[in-house]
Amino acid sequence: MVCVRVEPTTDSGRDLTCEYSASPVASGGAPYEFNLFETNYHVTVRQAGDGAVVDQLTLPGTLGDDRNCPSELYNHHPTLALGLDHEVLGDKLRPLVESAR
Repeated sequence: MVCVRVEPTTDSGRDLTCEYSASPVASGGAPYEFNLFETNYHVTVRQAGDGAVVDQLTLPGTLGDDRNCPSELYNHHPTLALGLDHEVLGDKLRPLVESAR
């Protein structure tokens, strides 16, 4: 089992514009601006049976493009965390999965 805790740290100085065509908040595809924050992702891997910690690691958020836009917008909070690259996470977790076989 993998648990991830998100820790936004400081404003990256970068902005991201996201477009929404259908949302309770956004009408007519209005663009919304977000401030991107540097972020650490604290990952804890636990055994499913007893919850014992197998490994812990910290990965930086690196994604700040349109893949980071929330899929739906219900409330507009002007800040977003830089996203976690799932390929990097997979590369870090793969040895744990393969060693368990």
